[in-house]
Amino acid sequence: AGAAAAPCSAQLLGRSLESPNGLGSSMNNFVNEALLALHHKRSLALCLPSDPQHPWERYYESAGVPICRKCSDDSGAAQRTMFEVVALLNSGQLSRASLLEVKLPAYERLFRPNAALLSAIAAAEQSLGLQTGKYIGVHVRRGDKASEAAPVSSMGYVWKLRELLQGSPNLDTVFVASDDDRSLVRLKGKLGKLGDLGRAIKFVEQPRLPDYAYKARGAHYNSKSSRFLLVDLELLVRAHTFVGTASSNLGRFVFFRRNGRTCHSLDDHE
Repeated sequence: AGAAAAPCSAQLLGRSLESPNGLGSSMNNFVNEALLALHHKRSLALCLPSDPQHPWERYYESAGVPICRKCSDDSGAAQRTMFEVVALLNSGQLSRASLLEVKLPAYERLFRPNAALLSAIAAAEQSLGLQTGKYIGVHVRRGDKASEAAPVSSMGYVWKLRELLQGSPNLDTVFVASDDDRSLVRLKGKLGKLGDLGRAIKFVEQPRLPDYAYKARGAHYNSKSSRFLLVDLELLVRAHTFVGTASSNLGRFVFFRRNGRTCHSLDDHE
């Protein structure tokens, strides 16, 4: 109640969404902030500017979280939040099982698409033929993750796709989400070289944006590029099966949003 009346006086000011980091990292750390507020029984408010409007505020329901428009600068706040969650896990105050129990409903509550995003998702589903949800969603992480985790070869994705398609004869569509404009062609070509699956497999992706749009991060996201990314994520959430990497913040976001539905990670990342 206190945070709602005076958001900027909340006991915990969530700064992750104003971080210059990638949108996936910012959204995941937003959940970490909510988790810390719940664990320590602190009031929570979000630090967000009114202009430009952040993608979360533009495309997701508010979830009743108060917003402070005049937070003081604190560039290290988001990183401290992540370290505090890790410290709780390492100390045994929070188990990984209980963390999952808290995070799954938190993602569902905090990332509920609003009418504008739902309309964009429906248009993409219609144009790509994904309305039934009978497709495999694949996220190929951005290349700058190579400095944090070993890269996953395209054949790693291809072998997993072949295994899944062989085991699910009712699936014949693969939706690809990637910053790399070569990912779809590469996956499709290499899968075809492994032999006939007994049916044609269709690979689809959203129409590509200009290259510079995929390099945008944090506050530099504009309305079009952020909407495009969020539609990609929501299509991955809605897929019959998801294939990605745990080292990717976007992959982790999709995992939690899928709330227990089938996911396959091609790497193991804490």
